[in-house]
Amino acid sequence: MIILKYAGIVILAVMLAVALYTDLRWCRIYNKLTLPCILIGLILNTLYLGTHGFLLSIGGIGLIFLLYVTLAPAAGIGGGDVKLMMAVGSLMGAGFLINALLLTAIIGGIMSLIVMMKHRILGSTTKRMATNLYMKLILRAPADMATGTSGVKFRYSLAITLGCILAFFIKF
Repeated sequence: MIILKYAGIVILAVMLAVALYTDLRWCRIYNKLTLPCILIGLILNTLYLGTHGFLLSIGGIGLIFLLYVTLAPAAGIGGGDVKLMMAVGSLMGAGFLINALLLTAIIGGIMSLIVMMKHRILGSTTKRMATNLYMKLILRAPADMATGTSGVKFRYSLAITLGCILAFFIKF
């Protein structure tokens, strides 16, 4: 039965490596990678821990669904990234996922600052964000948070991969 526990870790590592490659190469994280991994996570955890394992996987999937479906559109996170994190939640459960999410957010924030500094848009982006927040929170006026974006993007799968790797070593 211990093989089932380590099978999830191996599948996670392979999935993250493939997702990172396809995202960097073709700007895509494919459903044919993430959706089977979500299902495999459910099966492995159910076989390993029974009903409790199934609920851990469902909890991981549900947590991502709630967080990313509500926050991802405003944050510019793509659907492939959302499904990748759902697969992480399904394979590793909600406990691991929470650590991975926090570390991924920190790494993603640092990466976004680096990308904005590299493209010399940190000041203009910060000004647009402040203006949009002022309009939305103070004036209660409708503000499209994506308005005026520069179109500069980075591959979030790198932040997800690094966040998951660090989550194995750093426990909150």
